[in-house]
Formats: sequence, C-alpha cells, structure tokens
Amino acid sequence: MSQREQLRWSFDVLSQNYVKDTEAVVEISLANDRLIEDSLAKIAKQSRSAQKHAVIKGQGRDVGAEIKAEESFEAQKQLRKGARSFHTAVTFFVYRSNPKELDLACLKLSRSFGTAKVKRERNIAWSLWLDSLPININRLLQNNSALEDRRHVFSNHTVWRFFPLTATRDLDRQGVELISNGGKPIYIDLCHQQTSRALILGTSGSGKTVLAWQFMLDHLRAGIPVIGMDISSGQGNSFKTAIELLGDEGAYHDLRYHSNNLVELPDLRRFNGEQREERMNQWLDSVRAAIVEIAMGKVNDPRLAQRVEAIAAKTLNIFLNDPEIVERYNLALERGWKSQAWQDIPILKDWLKFCTKEQLNLSSFEAIDQAAINQIQIQISALLESPLGKAIGRPSSFSPNPKIKFFALSGLDSEAEQNIIALTTQAACLRNALAYPRSLIVGDEVSVLFKKQGFANGFGNWCAVGRKSGISIILISQDLDAIQNCSARDQILQNINYRMIGRITSSGAKSLTHHLGYNPELINQNSTELFLPDKTRLCSKWLIEKDSRFWQAEYYPAAMTLAAVANSPSELEARDRVMKSYPDNMRGQMLGLRDFSSQYINAIRSGSGMSGIGHAENSIVAAPKKPASLHT
Repeated sequence: MSQREQLRWSFDVLSQNYVKDTEAVVEISLANDRLIEDSLAKIAKQSRSAQKHAVIKGQGRDVGAEIKAEESFEAQKQLRKGARSFHTAVTFFVYRSNPKELDLACLKLSRSFGTAKVKRERNIAWSLWLDSLPININRLLQNNSALEDRRHVFSNHTVWRFFPLTATRDLDRQGVELISNGGKPIYIDLCHQQTSRALILGTSGSGKTVLAWQFMLDHLRAGIPVIGMDISSGQGNSFKTAIELLGDEGAYHDLRYHSNNLVELPDLRRFNGEQREERMNQWLDSVRAAIVEIAMGKVNDPRLAQRVEAIAAKTLNIFLNDPEIVERYNLALERGWKSQAWQDIPILKDWLKFCTKEQLNLSSFEAIDQAAINQIQIQISALLESPLGKAIGRPSSFSPNPKIKFFALSGLDSEAEQNIIALTTQAACLRNALAYPRSLIVGDEVSVLFKKQGFANGFGNWCAVGRKSGISIILISQDLDAIQNCSARDQILQNINYRMIGRITSSGAKSLTHHLGYNPELINQNSTELFLPDKTRLCSKWLIEKDSRFWQAEYYPAAMTLAAVANSPSELEARDRVMKSYPDNMRGQMLGLRDFSSQYINAIRSGSGMSGIGHAENSIVAAPKKPASLHT
C-alpha cells in the first residue's frame, strides 16, 4: 500500500455518509526499538518451534506459524534498515441520541475497515473518553487494563494509515458553501476575492437552478448587481418568483411586453478616463454586432457584410459625437427613468438618420458603400415597422435601478426574430453590467442560441475579456455539446474557472470525457443514481472541477430557497395555488412562500406529489385576502 493510499485509509471510512457525529482520536508515541526487536525475535522463535512441532506430530506445514515468522523477519529487517516503531492507540467515539441508533452506528463503523478487526468497548467507554482529552496525561488504551497494553505497534512505514489528518482540499476561503465527502465545508467564490466564470451542467431536476440562485444571492449580499437572460418556457421562469419576492430590488422582464432601446447608453458617469473608454468600446461592439445582424439577415455575402460592419461602426461614431444627441443622452441619464427626458432619449430611428452618404462624408464613395447603406436603411426601416422593431426601437420601458434584472426570451415567431432579440437582449445585459464596477451575468439555458454565431461570439467575448470590466459569468446548461459545437467554444471553455457537474446523461458523460478529457471512471458516476438529488436529505450532488482538480460535494439549500425556484409544471401550479390565497404584497407573498415551502418539503420527502399542495387543510396558517372588519 502506497503512502498516499495509507493516508486515505481512515479518510475513506470517515467520509462515508453513514459516519456522522463520530470523533477519531489517535495517540502515537515512540516505542523502544530494543524491546520491539526482542519481541519479534521471540515471535520468530515461537514460530520455528511451532513448525518443528507440526512436523514431529505429522501435521505437515504450519502455515500460520510460517506467516508469523515471515512477518517477524520482515519487521526485523526494517528495523535494521532504520525504521522506527510507534505505539498506536486508535479509538472512535460515536455519539447517538438513543441506544438503538448507537448499536447500528457502531455495527456499520466496525464493518467498514475490511479485514481489520474493530472492537467495541461497552464497559469503560467513559474512561477511554476521559483518557482522550488533552487535559489528561494518561496513555490512551494503556492505563485502563491491568492485564494488557491494548496499543498496537507499527513502523513509520505503516502508521500513516491511522492518521485522521486527511481532509478535502479547500477551494476558496469564502463564497457559496457545499459539503464535501467527509463533511468538510468547501466554498466557491465567484465575486469576493476574484471575478470568476462558472459553468453549471445538469439535466432537468438535477438542482442546477437552486445552486445558481445561491450564487446570485451571494453576489447581491456583496452589493454586486445581477443581470440574467433565459429561454423562458412561457409558463414561468425558474427565477421569476424568487426575483419578484425581492420587491423593488428585483425585476423580471418578459421582452414580449417590454421595449428595450438598442442604442441606450450605459451609465458610465462613475468611471473616468481609460475605464470609461474601455467600457464604451465594449458596448459599441455589442450594438454594432446587433445592427450588422439586423441588416444582413440571411444574406450570405462576406464582402457586403464587411462593408456593412464598417459603415455601422462609422455611423455610431458620428452619432455619438453629435452635440444634440449627446445632450439628449445626458438629460435622460441625469433625470432618470420615467422622466420626459428619458422618453426623448436617442433611439434606433435617430441613429438611422446618420447612416447616409451625406452624414458619413466618406473620402472615397464606392458602389459597395451605397449597397451597404441601402442594406442597412431598408432592413432597419422595415424592422422598425414590425412589433419586434417597436420593442427595440423605443425608449426602454424598464427601470435600470433594480439590483437583479432578468430578461426572458420567449414567444418569438421565427428564427430571425429569435436571433435579433437574442442579440439585443445580450446588448441590454452588457449595458447594465457595464454601469457598475462589478457585476454578474447569468445565462440560463441560453446555449440553444449558441448556434447563432453572433450570439455565441458575444458570449465568448464576455468570458474572454469581461474580467477586465469586473463581470462574472454563470452559464447554466443541460449538456456540453451545444457549447462545444459553437463558434466561440474556445473562448468560453478555456476561460471557465469552475465547472460544476450534477446529474447528467450517459451521453453527456461521454461528451465530457471526449472534449474535456475527464476520467471516465470519475465522470460516469454522474450519470448513475448516485448523483440523483437526495429527496430525504434535500440535497443535490455535484462534481466540481477547478484547475484539473476534482471535488465531489453536496449542496443543501434552505427550504424557502428550494420552494422559490421550483420550476416543473406541477410545482409551478402547486405554488400558484398556495400563493394566490395570500395578500398580493411583500409580507403576504413571503408568508405564502413559507406555507408552500412547508407543504412542498413534506411532499418531496413523502413522495406524495404536488397535487395535494395548496388546499386549505394543508396550509399552516389561515390567510384571508382581506382583513376582518372591526366591530365596535
């Protein structure tokens, strides 16, 4: 057994889920090597005598005596080579609330060490416990027996296996807490000491939404705003209820019912000099990419696309340097959302007026330039007449002030519309993120949009250079293939600091093995029942990878957190049944969530399903919508 395997010997037992409320106390002291050599010599002599006796009696070879002799000779050989001997007292103190649980726990523990025998002390356990205390000078397992010294003797080559010193390696000093094998807390820090990027992979029901929400709360507690986007199912969003419970500090926007001004400037008034210029350039890149996508549509002409991009960039530069435009922007930012100045903020229609031959004043005007201008004018003018164009061509109808904002992409009629709204939403996320020194951008199931080159490149750019602007990234996905097959896979995957993998499919495990080089024996566990969320203990299972090191851990969410982000159709219906019986205000909704969480947890643990939730007999409190009248 190697030294590394020896160091894990005790840890592998103590890290089992059934080992809890258990203390391991090991006392090691240097033994007298001369006495040990004498004892070994006696054992060897006794073994030889036993072998001779077996031959004289006609019993043939005494195998047990031969083994003892070989072990004795080997031990003596090690001592002669410089090995040292140690008295080793190994004890485990198991605590339980009743004798029945104690008997079961001791039985399981005693059977966990393979061929090694573990003796349970029933009579003087109190004495052993006293001897284990650091204030007691008695030797453990030595002074409580008049007949024998119950300590074992091991060499310095083998005593390592009894050291209960091995523990899971730390990730970070603070952050979101998970519990590793063995019960040690580990922390993942995306925002406190560093600006990081994380990938959360897992099938539906693996717990990835709950874990991601905890990271968002961690950022909010640190005063860092959160901006997110997701592909909404139409019935509801994973984070909608949780965000709405934050009151004015949270906002969830379905872009089917809101306008998002594509050319709205980020509020960079708190930044100066180089920082402001860098952030402005990032915003310009995102807007230019959206305009080029709108203008080109399905036209596959690289030369025209290149000229359209150049024309769009020059138009943006002229547009943002126009005194009237600058004044309107400044007034809108100064007077704020809902002001008349905000309604007069420059919009895409104003930008289009600058995309002309006269305004551009090109030194050499070619036919390709006119074609590019015509392409931009025709496509954007046509778009502005459509419902989608009105959504991105009017002043934004949502406040920039909430600390957490989520944009839902749903109900789009065509692939072209989906592409445009995805890029404009991406620009809105970046615009909001750039307005703060530090921020978090969350992409929930947006990997389905990675087949769009413009969207994928934008997300890849966030991962590659967003750290300079203090932007942390969380990407939530069900599999790796959509990311691996996109145009920005290298930018995304090479800049991910943390990969958190929950329950995945067998094909997902193969993909991780093929593309990321994961050990099949390790990652294949994620596709088995071992990584299904534990409904009894209400925890989800995760394999965490950072810098090619791996941790297996469990995440234990709070009951109300779990209830707030429950998102299956049956869970959404059950939550609505409970919440609608409470007043539509902050206090009422929090009471409703508390009621739902109690019923929800009971339903999960009992396996009774969601159909019984939300009925009056199951509620923990009566919650009339209107207060009772006062009679005097």
